[in-house]
Amino acid sequence: GIAADQDALPPHDTIQDLVYFLRRCPDLEVVQLTGWLTPEVLNAFCEDSSGNVPCPKVTVLNLENSTFNDEGLKNLILRRPTSKCARIRTLNLRGSFQFSVEVVDWLRGQVEEVLWDGESNDIANFETLQLS
Repeated sequence: GIAADQDALPPHDTIQDLVYFLRRCPDLEVVQLTGWLTPEVLNAFCEDSSGNVPCPKVTVLNLENSTFNDEGLKNLILRRPTSKCARIRTLNLRGSFQFSVEVVDWLRGQVEEVLWDGESNDIANFETLQLS
């Protein structure tokens, strides 16, 4: 696996460097991108114009504390051809509160395990914490 943290806005070439790196790591199974702000980085996991799919073995994608948008995540799942690569089985969106409940529900229909704490203010969760 690989973990790439980003604390501040990257220089222009940082995204290209990450994409370059990911496209040359066909055996990665777990990728963690913490704090990424630029939605273009999700393109690193999609099929390119030549039909190549980077990181075809990735099954766990951790996007904690990121500000990707709903459409970017949907496109990632839709554009990653399962005929050429493993299906993403775990998607970690903890600390990423900008997603809509509807899109997270859609993602849960596509991915086996979606971890998201955007619902953590629900009364049911509060009551569960009180009982623990």
